[in-house]
Amino acid sequence: MHNYGDYNTAIGHASLNLTLDTLTAKDNTACGYNTLHSIDHGFRCTAVGSGALSGIGDSQYCTAIGWRAGYNLGLADSDCIMVGNSGVAGDLNTIRIGNMPTPNPLDPVGPNEQDKVFIAGIWNCPAIPA
Repeated sequence: MHNYGDYNTAIGHASLNLTLDTLTAKDNTACGYNTLHSIDHGFRCTAVGSGALSGIGDSQYCTAIGWRAGYNLGLADSDCIMVGNSGVAGDLNTIRIGNMPTPNPLDPVGPNEQDKVFIAGIWNCPAIPA
């Protein structure tokens, strides 16, 4: 590990590995193998889980939780929240939770997919009973 940037915390092999800028690469937290690996000027990002946010560079205010969460985000994607989702390059100001299943007619309820969500307090959107 190195001592570039201010107030950065890295736990795991190759996490925060490219933090090169001592002025702007700050307030980042990386926990897990290869997390926030490419960040070099970004700030206030949090990644927990192997490979989480490993491709962002100049990003800011990104949060990712889960294996490879936010893995597909580009170098400058910012203000994102990824929970159990790899994201898509160009995801600015985006929240992604969970993964879409791959259609399989032989297994309509397939593994590793979610089929229910309960979120309280979404403004101006009435709850629809199940």
